[in-house]
Amino acid sequence: MDRIIKFLICFAALAAVSCTNYKDIRVGGFRMEKVRVEGLSDIVVTCSALVDNPAPSDITVDKFDAELLKDGKVFAVVEMIESGVAKARSESRVDVTCNVSITDPISMLAMGLDPDDWDMDMFYVNATIVVASGNGFRKTIRFKEKQFSKVADALAVIKK
Repeated sequence: MDRIIKFLICFAALAAVSCTNYKDIRVGGFRMEKVRVEGLSDIVVTCSALVDNPAPSDITVDKFDAELLKDGKVFAVVEMIESGVAKARSESRVDVTCNVSITDPISMLAMGLDPDDWDMDMFYVNATIVVASGNGFRKTIRFKEKQFSKVADALAVIKK
């Protein structure tokens, strides 16, 4: 019985040590790398971020789906096409490529074709992001009707 208790204590300590670095993962330096327009309503966007991953295993974005809402209606749907890998115990730039499908092209034309001129306070985001590691760690992050400008401001803070 004493051996079993010692084994369980050692196992719990090893499990705790292997997970301690996940909370220290830092993401910042967001930027849009490539934008490719494919037709009137589809845009392929590659974004990158600088990821400092002190964890003992590689981290990938398993899933990224989002809806951009305007006036309570879905303005655009974002789906991940390809994800990069944040290597274990290193700092690297990670790319994520997404397809953005504009579901309300009339609204887009009414606002103008230059997104820099749009009022971002009128957009809201619903999103699901799942990150995973090779050793079974998975974390799901959800946004439900978060104001897009507040999400963008949070990313700007992370960049610094």
